[in-house]
Amino acid sequence: MNWEELERKHQEQWEQFEKLKTKAWDTLEKNRKAMYAAFGDQETRIPMSVFERVEREREEWRNAWGDNGYKAKYLLAIQKKERDTMKEYAKNNILEQMRIAREKSRTRNKERERDG
Repeated sequence: MNWEELERKHQEQWEQFEKLKTKAWDTLEKNRKAMYAAFGDQETRIPMSVFERVEREREEWRNAWGDNGYKAKYLLAIQKKERDTMKEYAKNNILEQMRIAREKSRTRNKERERDG
C-alpha cells in the first residue's frame, strides 16, 4: 500500500464515520420524539424522568460521537498507527536501498582496483 492508498482509505473511514454518526443522532432524535409524543408533546405533561433520560442519552451520544468522543479518538489512534507503520516501512526500505547501493559501490571499487 502506498501513501495515496492509505490516505484514500482514511478518508473513506472518516466518511463512514460521519454516516454512522448521523445515523446515531437520527436514532437518538427519533427516540426523543417518540418519548415526547407519548405525552402529547406538551412540556407540562412530560415527566422530569423523560427529560433526564433524553439529556443522558444526548450526553452519551456526545461522549461517543462528539468532536472529542471516544469513537473519533479510537479512529484517530488507529490511523496514526497505520501512518507510523507506513513511515517505518518507508524508512526501512530507503535504508535497505542505501545499503544495497553502498555494497554495489564497494564491489565496483574493488573490481576497479583489481582491474587497474
